[in-house]
Order: sequence, then C-alpha cells, then structure tokens
Amino acid sequence: MLFFVIFLLSQYIVFSAHLIGYLDHIIFLLTILAVYLTIRNKILLASLVAVFSIFIHEISVVLLLPICCFAIIVNEIPQRKIFIRDIFSRNLLTKLVLFLIFPFFTAVFISFYQEINGGSYYAQLFSYLRQSSIPANVSDSVCSAYTKSFTYYLREQYGHFLQRIFISKATIFYGIPILF
Repeated sequence: MLFFVIFLLSQYIVFSAHLIGYLDHIIFLLTILAVYLTIRNKILLASLVAVFSIFIHEISVVLLLPICCFAIIVNEIPQRKIFIRDIFSRNLLTKLVLFLIFPFFTAVFISFYQEINGGSYYAQLFSYLRQSSIPANVSDSVCSAYTKSFTYYLREQYGHFLQRIFISKATIFYGIPILF
C-alpha cells in the first residue's frame, strides 16, 4: 500500500492531473477501486472497471492497467523473497490474462473505431468549440488532435520519432525529473 500511496502522490500524478480534463480524475478513483477489487481477488470485476476507465480516456492503459497488474503480482506472491519463477507461475499468469483480456480488446476496438471514424467528427467538434468563443487556431488544433488518425500522425512524424521522445524540451524538463 505504501507503494501505491507514494505513486498516487508522485510528481507524475500531480502533473497529469494538472494537464488533463476533469473527467480524467474519475480514472484515478477507478484505479483505486480496481486495485481494491484485485486485492479482494475479484479479477473480472476489476477488469470491467478497467474497460469503463478506458472508455473515459486511453491514459488508463498506461496508468490503471500497470498498477492493477502490479497489485495482482503483489497479492499473489507470498511475503518472502521474490523469484522470477514466482512471476511466471500458472496461477499468476492466469489472473493477469483474465484481468487484461477485456481491457486489451476494448483498447483495440477504440483504436480501430478512431482510425476509421475519427475524422468525421472534426466539423462537429470545431463548431462546438467556436460557439464556446475559443479562437479558431486553438479550436483547429484541438479538433485535429482528437480526430486525426494514428496512421496520419505516424505518416507525418515517423522521421522525428526519436527526437520527439528523447530530445524534446518536455522530456528534459518533465521526464528526467519524474525519473528521480
């Protein structure tokens, strides 16, 4: 539990909470609920909570799923020295697969849906933002971020991938301090 408290109060969570929308805070609450359910061995129910969380925001794949997998591992391995063979035990792997199967298919479904249908919502979202008196350039940027497909971004940015990940200002200012 100390690990979870430290992580949930870490610089990453505070920074993420500052940058994300209000509904994403529900993901933090759902993460706590999913960890509670995994500790109580209600793996399928925790998996359904994860599915609901992924529909709210895809950051759940990066935040909720690893924390719950860690909770399953900690809950299943006895309080002694941890060996690699313990992590690859049949019982533990079964619980991890049972937990991850529904969220995995949900993430794939949402990705394919966004890839196929995402662009058709640009005009509707742009109109809504402009009615809210948000400037046109900001509205265009937000709409593009939400409606452009992954293949579009991959096609446009693949030549700059390593630079964007390892040499960006955000990595230096935020990524390196988060490591410590």
